[in-house]
Amino acid sequence: MGTMLIFMLVILEKNVPTLEIAFRELSSCIEYKTALVHQDVSKHAIVMPRTRHFDAYCEPRLVPVSDVGTKLLLRDPPTPKGD
Repeated sequence: MGTMLIFMLVILEKNVPTLEIAFRELSSCIEYKTALVHQDVSKHAIVMPRTRHFDAYCEPRLVPVSDVGTKLLLRDPPTPKGD
């Protein structure tokens, strides 16, 4: 049984983890985190103020390959066919 490296977006409310979202790529995790924390989906959302209601961070995890697609759904955006 093999393992796979994924990136978990952990959302904190009052410094307590409340939600975890799995991603295959770190860049997808960071983009999602930035959009949530700064409440803006633009390319330059990092310059916007942060929300005060929650915080988030991305952390790497090793998970069994058998869990991917069954217990864990990866939320990466689809890649274009030409890439």
